[in-house]
Amino acid sequence: MTRRRIAFGLTVGITVLLAGLPGAAGAAGTAKATCAHQSGATFAADADDLVVGPLRFVGLRDIADVDASNLVQHGGWKSPAVLRAGHVATVSVDRSARSRVRLDYLHTGSDSFAALPHTVRFVACSRGRSMSTLDGKPVTFWSGFFRTKTTTPAPGCLPLTFRIDGGPPRHRRLPVAGGSCTAE
Repeated sequence: MTRRRIAFGLTVGITVLLAGLPGAAGAAGTAKATCAHQSGATFAADADDLVVGPLRFVGLRDIADVDASNLVQHGGWKSPAVLRAGHVATVSVDRSARSRVRLDYLHTGSDSFAALPHTVRFVACSRGRSMSTLDGKPVTFWSGFFRTKTTTPAPGCLPLTFRIDGGPPRHRRLPVAGGSCTAE
């Protein structure tokens, strides 16, 4: 094979690969966080964590009492995602809040709120590949944020839908910045 053909094949291969990466152009909607995206840390269970089956968002319940100006200043709320080894969890911001809240767990480098996904499918590593622990047990950890649109006031309620290991949807509604969540 000539150098020209090798270079062309490599360029096409890289282009196809990049087009399929979360955060690539047009990828807003659903993204996939895998073992390749994990960070490493040690965690202990805390009552301020939001827990849905094997998935935990560290400190997410604290968003209820945060000052709205803090959300605007920081562009959202930092809440690491921690998933027990071998599980898959899909998290979606419900449609009613997608114009105000997005998920930022893949660190694509985009400053565009609209380019961030409203849904992330977290795929945990196996026990042997997990770089983190929760109370001494292997977990996969992704550093990330619930990004808020900084040009609007903080939402009063954060509605989320979870699917764990392909099971039925589980809904959670979290008050934000002193807001309340009323029944729909």
